[in-house]
Amino acid sequence: MPEAPFPPSRPFAVGRTAEVYAVSPDEIVKVLKAGFDDDEAELEAEIAARLDARGVPAPRFLGLTRQNDRPALRYERIDGPSMLEALIASPWQALSLARDLAVLHTEIHDRSGSGFRDLRSSMVNRTEAAGHELGNTRRDAVLELLSRLPDGGALLHGDLHPGNVLLGSSGPIAIDWIAARSGPAEADVARTLFLLRDSDVSDDMPLRIRATVALVRTAFARRYLLAYATRRPLDRELVRAWRLPTLAARLHEGIEAERAGLLREIDRELVRGSAKGL
Repeated sequence: MPEAPFPPSRPFAVGRTAEVYAVSPDEIVKVLKAGFDDDEAELEAEIAARLDARGVPAPRFLGLTRQNDRPALRYERIDGPSMLEALIASPWQALSLARDLAVLHTEIHDRSGSGFRDLRSSMVNRTEAAGHELGNTRRDAVLELLSRLPDGGALLHGDLHPGNVLLGSSGPIAIDWIAARSGPAEADVARTLFLLRDSDVSDDMPLRIRATVALVRTAFARRYLLAYATRRPLDRELVRAWRLPTLAARLHEGIEAERAGLLREIDRELVRGSAKGL
């Protein structure tokens, strides 16, 4: 991978794994943080190339490079705020934005997931890795359910929420595809519903923003689900069944503020036994 010209000194976005720099009006460079190696950049590049080939609403991939001997990826620059930024700035648009999120998600699920890693295998691995926190009884129940849930071959984003959607001039664009998998659309919808309704709102966010998110999140999730179901067939019982594995897999992500709540919700799902007939 050639070394690209060094980007501006200050990133315009910083995530858990990378810093993002604008290097031109048409291009950004995503520089992986220390500790993330070339293999991870190459995996993301492989995913991005497959998305390009399928015409998925995602930034075009422009190639691998390096910055200060760190692996980096070049992408088309999408001018526009994230959906989360738009929601915070104009909370009265929440229902319209929720519909836009649903439309984007159905467009993703209409693509084939062929060639992407299998969701079920990933969920099994994450559940087993979280076994020390789940305990044997919970872990075994989740694994048994995963063995019974039906397969699917849709392209799944794996982490779709308003913070991972950019509102570009040509419409909403999904970013951060490293969790992309192949599987049933209902599993991806279950993950998005969790992120919309139940995920932790970081204490690092200003109080005003946290209050806005808390105010609109339930209504946003409800409108998202309704709008999705009007555009694409959706088995709501399967969405419900995928909630338990979604909660267990989330525990593996190690978000301490969510840990107690996740365990409570896992226990509630086990008592409900909503997937018993699958």
